[in-house]
Amino acid sequence: MPVRGFTLASPNGSCQEDSSVLLRWNSWSAARHYRVEVDGRVAATLDASATTYQASQLAQGSHRWQVLAIDA
Repeated sequence: MPVRGFTLASPNGSCQEDSSVLLRWNSWSAARHYRVEVDGRVAATLDASATTYQASQLAQGSHRWQVLAIDA
């Protein structure tokens, strides 16, 4: 379920031609940690102070990513 006020700031719905993508999001006060998923697989679990993640070594082609805010 989407959390009000928590969104992926960039890239959000954009196209980019690179093997590396910097994901940015706004923090959510109730988050205990954030889970970053790339192509449906967990790429990282980050502490609540994080607001960026560098997804790198991506193969050529389209990719799907999401950042999940996890609370208690």
